[in-house]
Amino acid sequence: MSIAERLAIAPELRDTTKWDIAKDDLEEYRRRKKAVTAYLNGTPFATIEKDHGYSKSQIYRMLDRCLTARPNGTMYGFHALIPGASIAPYKRKSPVNPELAAQTKGL
Repeated sequence: MSIAERLAIAPELRDTTKWDIAKDDLEEYRRRKKAVTAYLNGTPFATIEKDHGYSKSQIYRMLDRCLTARPNGTMYGFHALIPGASIAPYKRKSPVNPELAAQTKGL
């Protein structure tokens, strides 16, 4: 990004205080991170469920998300635990209809 492009960013988008994760989401992220870290450190599932509130299947699902590879080949790691974060690429369900291409929407 060039200096001119950086200067062209709207002032409301430059306000980094609005970039933070919402407080509720941050707490959920921290709980997830602690639970996954506890599992990787050998903590029994019963203890993790008691301390963090996640079942065995939830831990496996979170760990699977963390180990998912990004398009550039690196793994998502703890970024996959951010509430609402999408790690799956977009998959089109319906075929593209070329007759609708001339319209403004509905492709």
